[in-house]
Amino acid sequence: MDKFNVIAEQQSATVMSHYEALPREAKEYESEHALENAFIHQLTAQGYERVNITTEAALIANLREQLNRLNGLTLSNSEWKRLFEQHIASPQMTIEDKTERIQRKEIVNIKMDNAGRWSKAEPI
Repeated sequence: MDKFNVIAEQQSATVMSHYEALPREAKEYESEHALENAFIHQLTAQGYERVNITTEAALIANLREQLNRLNGLTLSNSEWKRLFEQHIASPQMTIEDKTERIQRKEIVNIKMDNAGRWSKAEPI
């Protein structure tokens, strides 16, 4: 059976995607564990690297590493502390503020230890 997905919809136009549904094995129940494993398998098949993060400290360290890598720089400990405490995990921000920051704010300005070393604003 042919399936169609709406990609974009406006008053004057609609963009559709055509695909053929793949047959699935009928199951009455799929455990959360099985669902997570299937999702992890799908992501690794797409080229994502699986990391084993078991603590909040490891999660924060991975975030720092990924931001450094994506922005092509290495933040000093004091620069990272300012970025994290003021723009990522500020106690003054609500969960809604933090969510909006992650989803909508592309660039934040942080004070660098050596302003001449890096003059570009850091994307989040």
